[in-house]
Amino acid sequence: MKRRKKRKPTHYNLLKGFLFLLIFLIFVLALYFFQRSISLSPARKTSPYISPHIPSSRPTSPPTSAFPTPAQPQEEAPTSIPSQRPSSSAFRVAIVIDDVGYDIPLLQEFLQLEIPLMISILPNLPNSTKSAQLASQAGREVILHMPMQPERNLPMDSSFITVDLSSEEIEKRIEKALRSVPGAVGMSNHMGSLATQDRRVMDAVMSALAKHDLFFLDSLTSPKSVACESAKSRGVPCLKRDVFLDNLDDANYVFAQVKKLVAVAKRKRKAIGIGHLKETTLEGLKLSLSYIEEEKVEVVPISDLLR
Repeated sequence: MKRRKKRKPTHYNLLKGFLFLLIFLIFVLALYFFQRSISLSPARKTSPYISPHIPSSRPTSPPTSAFPTPAQPQEEAPTSIPSQRPSSSAFRVAIVIDDVGYDIPLLQEFLQLEIPLMISILPNLPNSTKSAQLASQAGREVILHMPMQPERNLPMDSSFITVDLSSEEIEKRIEKALRSVPGAVGMSNHMGSLATQDRRVMDAVMSALAKHDLFFLDSLTSPKSVACESAKSRGVPCLKRDVFLDNLDDANYVFAQVKKLVAVAKRKRKAIGIGHLKETTLEGLKLSLSYIEEEKVEVVPISDLLR
């Protein structure tokens, strides 16, 4: 007589089915969370210099008057400050951006560039102090871009240093300008082709800077400038501009000028380029970054060139 096969209890089959379902649910949940983490991860590494949203529509070049009109609205600055590190290259360049103080959104875009630009700020404008604060928060060095009398007959206001001022009035105007550009580590001349030729005027300027332990950057708007001679006599560190980067409103021209700057740095071991707060200058610098890196030239804060 054949024996019947013993059937497994029903509860055993139910337990088996429940375990299979549990394993399947765990697998589905793990796959879901894995795909979700990938979709939420950033597409690229976030720069320490990235700032909040900046409107894209703005004039392509600054106003042509001696003192441009301030632009609105203002934006908040990035709060992270890049750490300073020793220079690792034998060839160094410093890049200065002049005429800051009127266009906050465009300044924000310059501050996103991962190079230590020097920000040179016009004084006594509605956005002068805000610009200095934004640049400092982004870890950039700030200098006062002091208006000085040019050889050409251009309109000037009470911020300008002119050759007919007394030494006392020159110092007074510099003191007022410095209060509007907090954190300035030095000063450069805005225009000033006439004022920088006048030794008496420059002696008064350097005496004022010496009191604040500031350096002077000669924009060299005149080959006859006596600024650095005067600075030396007053114990004020002085540097000179080597290349203007954006005499033409063209990004490719700016790139070509950066190449000249690199060539000067390879000849002299260091060089200073001056550009302005313009869209074309920003685009030209973006084009130049990989070239500068390929040429093994380091962009450094301008104070590094004083050491």
